[in-house]
Amino acid sequence: MKDQTLQTIGLGAQIDAATDSGRFAMLLLATILISLMVVTMNRLVWRKLYRLAETRFKLEG
Repeated sequence: MKDQTLQTIGLGAQIDAATDSGRFAMLLLATILISLMVVTMNRLVWRKLYRLAETRFKLEG
């Protein structure tokens, strides 16, 4: 295991590889893509779950 380099796949790995190799166009594209994914998940999933939790469970004190 000493001389082995472990690698992973995915968008984070692409961002890491683009950063290491200085491919700034790829880095920009991957960063924009991951930002769009986060915003989409926020709007489609988390915002609806937050509203559901807000209407179902209320803390009154």
